[in-house]
Amino acid sequence: YIEREDFLENPPKGFYRLSPGEEVRLRYAYVIRCDEVIKDAEGNVTELRCSYDPETLGNNPQGRKVKGTVHWVSAKHALSAEVRLYDRLFSVPNPESEEGVFTDYLNPDSLISQRGFVEPSVADDPPETRYQFERQGYFVQDSVDSKVDNLIFNRIVPLRDSWAKQEEKEEPQKRETKPKRVQVASALGEPKDPTLEFSPEQKEKLAYYVDELKLSRDDAQILAGDLALAGYFERALETHNNPQSVANWMVNELLRELKEVPLEDLRVSPPQLASLVSFIDEETISKRSAKDVFETMLKTGDNPTQIIEREGLEQVTDTSELEPIVDAIIADNPDKVKAYRGGKTGLMGFFVGQVMRETKGTANPQLVQDLLKRKLAKGD
Repeated sequence: YIEREDFLENPPKGFYRLSPGEEVRLRYAYVIRCDEVIKDAEGNVTELRCSYDPETLGNNPQGRKVKGTVHWVSAKHALSAEVRLYDRLFSVPNPESEEGVFTDYLNPDSLISQRGFVEPSVADDPPETRYQFERQGYFVQDSVDSKVDNLIFNRIVPLRDSWAKQEEKEEPQKRETKPKRVQVASALGEPKDPTLEFSPEQKEKLAYYVDELKLSRDDAQILAGDLALAGYFERALETHNNPQSVANWMVNELLRELKEVPLEDLRVSPPQLASLVSFIDEETISKRSAKDVFETMLKTGDNPTQIIEREGLEQVTDTSELEPIVDAIIADNPDKVKAYRGGKTGLMGFFVGQVMRETKGTANPQLVQDLLKRKLAKGD
């Protein structure tokens, strides 16, 4: 099975997943080509008949270039599971600051339950094990309801899917409601441990990343599993030698972009990415601002220093700069100040949000909160 979103019959330019006549690599497995599309009586795609190249297990023959890689599970071995997709409980950031009662702002989509498929190895994991389900988000097995014969996973935080986001904008009325898997007919088995297919060089890098650089094994396996990605990572370390910080950004941010653009076409160089990560580590910019900078880097190829200076995104950590802004917002919202001092402490989020908006996200959030707590205290 592959994700339904990983196949488009008539793909737009820049779509590097599966489509008729095109090739992709199945993660840690072979390169496959879609030869035939099977549909039901209503025209819905139910199966893709593909051929695979036995010479491509874990490598690309010389001169062969395949831009897309998609994740998959073996239809024969995968386990069915309930997946609970949690979202924000409310449709507005601070329901207590809005008109009416807070229940008016409950989000009807705060919990959506779907059926999916997972690898059989997860059945034996401890209940509190965390996972990153590729391109879906971070999940944890439900410690109360999940059982060996009825696996249940709760989403902790979602990941962005740029193509899904684009399709939602263009055709919101056609949002996908069908099961999210499409069967790929093939003779593939499922290796229990992807590292068994690693080349000697990949295994050496994996050991180095875990033993010497102290990366988590999951991060190390992702980086070592693609030698081009590993080379990018190591070049980035030459500029900013904080392996785990660089790896975190590559695994959680960079890889999402590589689902749409091959690494060789990426406009962000390893030194540029490393510089961005260094600005985060040094608290020159906030993590929120860093994501905005990264998006601009992807579009323009500019250095993060240029973008930060041009957009004025350097994080404000000077209390004397923030205090007048905090004072002004408190003065402009006397009703909310009274409500906060009367016990509605949830309004702290409102006040922090106003300061962050006024400073365009550049204020240090912890410093803002400390200032607000002191000034909103009774009798101040």
